[in-house]
Amino acid sequence: MRFDLRDAIMVEAFGDSMEPKIYAGDYVLVDQKSPTLNGENGLCAILEGSVVTEVLIKQVKNEEGKIVLSSLNDKYDNKVYDPQDVHIIGPIKV
Repeated sequence: MRFDLRDAIMVEAFGDSMEPKIYAGDYVLVDQKSPTLNGENGLCAILEGSVVTEVLIKQVKNEEGKIVLSSLNDKYDNKVYDPQDVHIIGPIKV
């Protein structure tokens, strides 16, 4: 894993949706300059117009022109968005 730390931000995870990989209270690094690949975990901002309404750590998939955000914890359903309603900030690196 190589990336420039000047392009990274650190965020704290909340909730249990990404267990067993990421737990509440864990800190993760997000590379803001690299693309988030299909199936990779990423930090995502949910938008209503130009307003951020939610920021999530999720597995990101592009399926049939839609952005599908998935939890690793099976008790949560997938969320499906139009591409203009999601800003993918970057992939989770740690």
